[in-house]
Amino acid sequence: MNSLVKRVLLAGAGMVLVLGWWTIEGKFSGHATAASDKIPAKVWEGGGTSLTIETESSDPAVLRVFFESTAKTNGTPVRSLDSFEKIAAGRHTWTVDVPATVGGDLELKAESPKAGSRLSWTVRADNKVLKQESETLDGALRGNEAFFLKLEEDDFSLGESEQ
Repeated sequence: MNSLVKRVLLAGAGMVLVLGWWTIEGKFSGHATAASDKIPAKVWEGGGTSLTIETESSDPAVLRVFFESTAKTNGTPVRSLDSFEKIAAGRHTWTVDVPATVGGDLELKAESPKAGSRLSWTVRADNKVLKQESETLDGALRGNEAFFLKLEEDDFSLGESEQ
């Protein structure tokens, strides 16, 4: 019994050390990661492009926007910001001032959708449409399925996505 207690304590101490290392390493490696529960009006210093996201949903939804710099150290973005906002059913619009050389992922996901639920959006970089999409859920979702719209962009200021 005494050796079992020692093993549990050593495992716990090891986990604390690993989590501590990950925290310290992230702060000193030059990688800045942040999170926000609101879509920001400005990402870092802004100035590259104006990203406009217009959404409409028949159900409550979550808009998630992950921003990351195209500059990388050892394959990892130097800066990133993961933001999301829970929204009521209806129309919503955000305008975000994004620096040049910043890309990322956008996702509009319906919460508890049912057959007939609708999602639509238009995403623009300045005046160029990056994505315009509308979907209606045909049937009930099963177990691990989700109903969402997604856009991935290497650099929002280049505006190269196709509709």
